Amino acid sequence: MYQAGFFPVMMFGLPAGALAMYRNARADKKKQVGGLLMAGAFASFFTGVTEPLEFSFMFVAWPLYLIHAALTGLSLAFAAFMHWTAGFAFSAGLVDYSLSFHMAIANKPYMLIVQGLVMAVIYYFTFDFAIKKFNLMTPGREPDVVEDESTAVATDENDDKYTVQAKKIYAAIGGKNNIKVIDNCTTRLRLQLNDPQAVNQPAVRASGAAGVNLLDDTNVHIIVGTEVQFVAEALKKLYADGAEAGEVTEEPATAPAETNPNVESGVVNDFYSVANGAFVNIEDVDDATFAQKLLGDGYAVNPTEGQIVSPVDGEIMSIFPTKHAIGR
Repeated sequence: MYQAGFFPVMMFGLPAGALAMYRNARADKKKQVGGLLMAGAFASFFTGVTEPLEFSFMFVAWPLYLIHAALTGLSLAFAAFMHWTAGFAFSAGLVDYSLSFHMAIANKPYMLIVQGLVMAVIYYFTFDFAIKKFNLMTPGREPDVVEDESTAVATDENDDKYTVQAKKIYAAIGGKNNIKVIDNCTTRLRLQLNDPQAVNQPAVRASGAAGVNLLDDTNVHIIVGTEVQFVAEALKKLYADGAEAGEVTEEPATAPAETNPNVESGVVNDFYSVANGAFVNIEDVDDATFAQKLLGDGYAVNPTEGQIVSPVDGEIMSIFPTKHAIGR
């Protein structure tokens, strides 16, 4: 009886909150944050996966998370009071909502659509009011960061995007002298620092991180996303090499041993199939995480043989512990 109230929040409320954040973003940032918020709203509505949206504001605009918690409780209480029942096995998205109609104990689940439309209006205007009233730094409203000597780290043309982001984070958190422990979980860097207050939070967000959470006098979480392990490995390498925050080092360019006519200025022109099989658009992959491009753009191949190869020449830089992903 207490599951039903989640459907109006996840299918309607949070997407409406995302719209409010988009409408309050700066004009020059709308295009940038629009994709992030749209993907999060899509995931919340169809699958009930709310983390992409919640992580976009729970650390940088925590009052919105308190409002979100209160409105969720209100939705659960009202649905229970009205005896509208529906359940889910995974989460309160459209897929589970559709399946709940076949449950014997479901009672008027269609009324949750009406409740959802009301919750959408409440979420939109409540979020919109709070953002404007308290000048909350939701995505697209944060000030531009001007790099200074304390946060400037030179990047090398051989650096991949994870190393570039790691260098920016490394400088923003104070470098080796401020770091005690570097660890990570599924979506965030879990750091122990000597002085968390020394973290330049705008500079961290400028690196591409979704947010920063100063937990106590030692522990800091930086929300990176599902590619966090690659960033963590690059960050650990910087720490092991003893690089100083703000240190500018450029490795001299070296000529390649062989000249590849297909490669010019680091741009790869030829990509090869990773396997013999049928090409599949990423949107048609039978996995919502990939189909919705929550992990980025790409393509898929249905293999007809058991051999998988690299699509380009390169050096393996990282391997997931589960061996299911390899980074070049």
